[in-house]
Amino acid sequence: MPFYSLFMMKYVYTLIFVNLFIFSAYAQQVFNSTYSINKVDSIALSNVPELKVPDLYKGIDSPSLPDEHDNSIWPYLRPAFYQNGYSCGQASSVGYNFTYEINRARDLPADSLENQYPPDFTWNFFNNGVTN
Repeated sequence: MPFYSLFMMKYVYTLIFVNLFIFSAYAQQVFNSTYSINKVDSIALSNVPELKVPDLYKGIDSPSLPDEHDNSIWPYLRPAFYQNGYSCGQASSVGYNFTYEINRARDLPADSLENQYPPDFTWNFFNNGVTN
């Protein structure tokens, strides 16, 4: 290879690497909330009882969790969906986890729309209803 093309290859690779680094730093904007808890909620939360873990689950002889578990074989896991904007935390926590937990507790299938919980309300609550 001639010296010029080797130099250009290094230049192009360096340029690509620097651009990827810069763009990945701005991949998702950081959101700082100014929301603070009110007195009523503070009192209600302070009255939540402390979780007591049974001695069976403490120590070296405690039963261990399985290495893997496939929730997709159960009817409680909703089908995959597209999230809106930067709502990935809400999509996973409400869209998938809460939907699975509540449908499992109620023994309802998650393949129907009336049993799927939308993550949008928590996203709008967190960002005061404004999507940037």
